[in-house]
Amino acid sequence: MEDKLILKYLNLHSWEVSPQEAIKTQKDLKSNISLKKSFSKIDKIAGADVSYYKNKMIAGIVILKFPQLKIIERQSFISSINFPYIPGLLTFREGPSLLAAFKKIKNEPDIILFDGQGIAHPRRMGIATHLGLFLDKPTIGCAKSRLSGKYASVGEEKGDYALLKEGEEVLGAVLRTRRKVKPIFVSPGHKIDLSNSIEIVLKCTEKYKLPIPVREAHLFVNQLKNNLVANIKANQITATVPTEEKTKILLNDLTARLKKLLGNYIYRSDDQTLEEVVGNLLKTKKLKVAVAESCTGGMLGEMITRIPGSSKYFQGGVISYNAKVKEDLLKVPPEVIRKYGEVSKQVAKLMAEEVRKCCHSDIGISITGIAGPGGATEKKKVGLVYMTLTDGKKTIARKHQLFGDRQLIRSRAARRALNMLRNYLSGI
Repeated sequence: MEDKLILKYLNLHSWEVSPQEAIKTQKDLKSNISLKKSFSKIDKIAGADVSYYKNKMIAGIVILKFPQLKIIERQSFISSINFPYIPGLLTFREGPSLLAAFKKIKNEPDIILFDGQGIAHPRRMGIATHLGLFLDKPTIGCAKSRLSGKYASVGEEKGDYALLKEGEEVLGAVLRTRRKVKPIFVSPGHKIDLSNSIEIVLKCTEKYKLPIPVREAHLFVNQLKNNLVANIKANQITATVPTEEKTKILLNDLTARLKKLLGNYIYRSDDQTLEEVVGNLLKTKKLKVAVAESCTGGMLGEMITRIPGSSKYFQGGVISYNAKVKEDLLKVPPEVIRKYGEVSKQVAKLMAEEVRKCCHSDIGISITGIAGPGGATEKKKVGLVYMTLTDGKKTIARKHQLFGDRQLIRSRAARRALNMLRNYLSGI
């Protein structure tokens, strides 16, 4: 059975937009901002931040008990970078990954602090405000530098601040969180006012300049980045060669050996992700795909739609965790489920066939399995996954016994299904 989704968020707009469309979206959202306190007490508080490594983005969420500021949960999401760096449009770059990380949390926060701006933004739509609207949660922006507004000098004691203003409009406060240490820029994001924003930030600040939730999120994503770099380096092959000509000979030899050893497991020799490779293949072949997912709960569809322009080849999907949904939406006969079980080759085949038809797609892919920790039987262990791909003429069925925790099993299942699609498109 599917874990309950703790923190749901609104789907206010598409992330696949141009910079000009992004600016228009920010302006359109501005009227939805609320700067009134919307909570009576705070039991849990969250910090959110993002780190980068080459073409990867690492989004992290840290949940803490309040006022003890003890960490009770960390969640993360790693993705490709799909939007350019443009000052003022940070949310269109980092927002989707942060929302994906928020979807994983088990402890719902009462308020969220972001490493970035709230309304202290040229269009009043910093990342704290923008994601506050998506999450429908009180949010605060805690930035290390100014993006918009002017201010007077700030006193040197902790708690001293100067208002950050644009004309007569108050955008936030330039707040001293440690004595004689450079101040930070605090602005309300959504569903909170400035005075409460300042009060909460100060309550979360101890011996460091940044409030603890933001600092812990920053440390978390940087540790994840370090782990990512270490894993990459651990799998790199290095050699010292005296001349450029001999280097080329050695590289060609190593490449040939790796191709012979790994065969079809190699999908690119550059920095393209599997999602990008599959997207390019679908566009080249002018084919459309639809997905029916059970244990992965939409992860395969999310991987495909990470790529800008994926609407050209992704038709849609059905998340059918419940047997009744499989019966009603995917037309799986109840007697098939009773005889073989929801996690079976027979059910996976029918799911793929029907999602292809109902989404008017060239290709249908299905995944059904047991991600755990519950749901296993003596014959069907945790990690058992069936997946099927069909184009209406050819059907490919796979059975996998995956290992790891729940999240790892789901992630591996989605990735294997995506690679199955790559193999099909490549004629492998």
